Amino acid sequence: VVKDIEMVVAPKGQDKKIIIANGQKMLDEDGNTLGAVVSMHDITKRKNAILKAEQASASKSIFLANMSHEIRTPMNAILGFADLLEKSDLDETQHKYLDTIYSSARSLLSLINDILDLSKIESGKMKFEKQEVVLCKLLDEMNNIFTLKLKEKNIYFSSTCRIEKAFISDEIRLRQILLNVIGNAVKFTDEGGIEVVVSNTKDSLKIEIKDSGMGVPDDQKEHIFKAFEQQHEQDYKTHGGTGLGLSICKKLTNMMDGDIYVVDNEIKGSNFIIEFKNVKFVDVKVQDISKEVDIEDLPEILVLIVDDIMTNRLLLDAYLDDTKVRTIEASNGLEAIEMVKKHKPDLVLMDIKMPVMDGIEATNILKSTPETADVLISALTADIVDKEKEHILEHGFDLCLTKPISQEELFSGIISLFKS
Repeated sequence: VVKDIEMVVAPKGQDKKIIIANGQKMLDEDGNTLGAVVSMHDITKRKNAILKAEQASASKSIFLANMSHEIRTPMNAILGFADLLEKSDLDETQHKYLDTIYSSARSLLSLINDILDLSKIESGKMKFEKQEVVLCKLLDEMNNIFTLKLKEKNIYFSSTCRIEKAFISDEIRLRQILLNVIGNAVKFTDEGGIEVVVSNTKDSLKIEIKDSGMGVPDDQKEHIFKAFEQQHEQDYKTHGGTGLGLSICKKLTNMMDGDIYVVDNEIKGSNFIIEFKNVKFVDVKVQDISKEVDIEDLPEILVLIVDDIMTNRLLLDAYLDDTKVRTIEASNGLEAIEMVKKHKPDLVLMDIKMPVMDGIEATNILKSTPETADVLISALTADIVDKEKEHILEHGFDLCLTKPISQEELFSGIISLFKS
């Protein structure tokens, strides 16, 4: 029996064709071969269509990776220096200007994250991690994040969460869902406020987010969860948005064995319900999950900062100023190798995409050379589409940090590498 055998044939004077063949012997009553029945189908068009689709998908991935890198690199400097300025002596007007810069940069970063997440979900590359999550702490974090906007609009935020236990989930994705839904509630509410109520059963979790804003009409309750679509009659000039946030929330909750939907609000405004099934609750002390970073925990070490962009090196230098950490710099992988051999740093903060020699090649050389193999190297990359953390670590890096990076995240990463 011949089944689904692909062949390339070249008929005389014609282009090559891709043929799929199936065949079976014809036997007489005594089992002797009489011949064979063979069928062949021209699948050239189908194969070419698949090839074009794969090429388009590859081009899209490359484009998204490059876009991520090119946007995250300047965002790293904008957010980083804005964070440092926030801690300096500024007058009230300067603080307002800085808040605007910081808010605008965060909005742009949120947009690129939404586009990248949607691409990951569609390509099946979205990964989820399991950790202990204390929802009450997440809601306090939401309150802190939106404090300035709440004060500006003179609206309130309240949360009721009596769950003392933690539960197993992906904290990053859950935070992303809450940021999107609560952020929308703040955006569309001009008077009154937002109320979050959490309840649970033995193995399920329900988060109800009510607001007194413009509400969602019945005929739009499904429409708003579609990608790139917004509620009809929404004033884009007033509220902005791309229509990606709720679509991603829907996909994420579904992938986390949950759902998000809108129900009628008994007064006015919207009422979003987020539900998770098969939830595992665990006993954990809140203080055990808290991870405050103390500058005194930073070790007295020499750090080599490797980045081809001067502002990124300047930012890391500024982050580590007034600490026990001393810094030296290199602008590409080749320089980094020479600096490591000469100065023997305790840690290298290595950018990935650089001219002359990139960070991966430089790290491979350093880790394979006996005299430099023990030097700790942390990747510091703006490219998070194709080179996920697991992939980065396979190249010999001891840690992977992503841009834009905050001072606290940098400190936390360094401390984690030097914990006794």
